Amino acid sequence: MTARWYAAAVLLGAAAAALVLWQLETSASTACFRNSVDLSAGRGKPRGCYEQAADAVLRAVEQRGLATDEPSALKAKSALVVWIALYAATAGLAGFSAVRSTAMITRLKPALGRRFVALSAGAVILVLLPFAVFRVLGELASARFGPFDELHLDEIQWINPIIAGLTMPAVIGLVAVARVVTTRPGLGLEGLAELGSSMRGLVGMLGAILALGVLTTAARWQAIGTLPGGEPLPSTVVLLWGAVFALVLGLLYVPVYQVWAAATQREIALEVERQLPEPTGHAGTPGFRVGELALKKELEATLGMGGALRSLQGSVAVLAPVIAAAVSSLFA
Repeated sequence: MTARWYAAAVLLGAAAAALVLWQLETSASTACFRNSVDLSAGRGKPRGCYEQAADAVLRAVEQRGLATDEPSALKAKSALVVWIALYAATAGLAGFSAVRSTAMITRLKPALGRRFVALSAGAVILVLLPFAVFRVLGELASARFGPFDELHLDEIQWINPIIAGLTMPAVIGLVAVARVVTTRPGLGLEGLAELGSSMRGLVGMLGAILALGVLTTAARWQAIGTLPGGEPLPSTVVLLWGAVFALVLGLLYVPVYQVWAAATQREIALEVERQLPEPTGHAGTPGFRVGELALKKELEATLGMGGALRSLQGSVAVLAPVIAAAVSSLFA
């Protein structure tokens, strides 16, 4: 990525993070949250809250008495700050990823056509499908997890689509890698090595964004759990959310890796033949001689092969949402 692309990525990431910070900090829901915490400490009233949240706060304070100091105001306000910071970081990383992924696609120059457009659309739908399914199920069941479920909902409903839109170039970038491998002959080991690096970079960014998204969801409900009458979301729900993201990411990454790995294996076999021509006398079985196996293993290690989820970078990227969900459950 050139200096201009990098500068644009940093600027867009910073702008996205700043926008989220500003919106959440100035929202009525944030004022409601802080006023509810002040009320639990014996001062003020739940200003800015919708009726359901205000009633829950007042009822909880009356039941336990104003003298209680659990949860503490410091803990509650700190939890709110953590959630806002994580949300802003997710938006910032998505903005940075959008520019970096666009730069990769521009450099790759995949062959455009109906197949590429169809595969890109399918990949985008696959990523958005969990959001759509959970939203439809929630609407059908009229599900609300608690009286504070609507806190910041107005902001979340427009911030999440923006983050999703900024993430889509990385998704399309994975499709572009597979497209280049299948349509551009004569890439050679050098070209395939560059494509492998791009593929791992794209899946790494997607894994990081989705992991931050899971942590952000967990942090929001942990913050809600510090409010009077509030209750955190069970860790099993967050784990389910992380598992769904990991599944989606695996379904995106594994096919692209398989296409790249098959082409790379063929090129490695040709490179071994070029470097180690068959000796006279036919000593040993072709393809299984010690020198050939050693060279093949070295080339595979250099190119980062060994299975879609067996490599450290690939497995960590795909499993990052689940890992994030598990880590968040430790602090619930």
